[in-house]
Amino acid sequence: MHSPKSVLCLTASFALATAAAAATTAPAAAVTAAVAASVEAAPAEEGQAGAAKPTAPQQAPRKPAPAKAEEFEARLTPLPVDTVTVKTTTGQGTVHATLEDNTLVVSGQFEGLNSPVTVAHIHRAPKGLRGPSLFDLIVTKSELGIVEGVVKLTPAQAEDLRKEQYYIQLHSELNNEGHLRGWLLKPQHR
Repeated sequence: MHSPKSVLCLTASFALATAAAAATTAPAAAVTAAVAASVEAAPAEEGQAGAAKPTAPQQAPRKPAPAKAEEFEARLTPLPVDTVTVKTTTGQGTVHATLEDNTLVVSGQFEGLNSPVTVAHIHRAPKGLRGPSLFDLIVTKSELGIVEGVVKLTPAQAEDLRKEQYYIQLHSELNNEGHLRGWLLKPQHR
């Protein structure tokens, strides 16, 4: 049988271990309260009446789950500007984008272009129309490669994205007006 002092030490050790585990998810005040509650609940010296039984520390309230990420996809296809580029513009690609807390993360790949890519942008316009460039993306300056970027949107810009008003456009040496283009669409609308 353990002496009252060894039980108190074991209870305090349990409280500290529990508090250390909770420290990764609970605020410091909640951890302190958990330790104090466990130590106060330790049995009193033998012979004292009304000794309280140890209780488990209470968990701190959980943080709310982060907002659900919204997914978008684009299929990059040739964008002929005139009758000459209709015959020479080649290539294809895909882009995946995730919007979470107004942060848009874009990643994709392209291949088969007949000239190296020079720049890539996110543009804004209704489907099928041309619009202004809003954001620069990082792109491999080659006939095949990757396109990627992280963009912070305003609430109004995020709403335009949800309305499928944004598209990705890659420009190349031979087609500097735009080589490949694809609208960022919700997966069920593709």
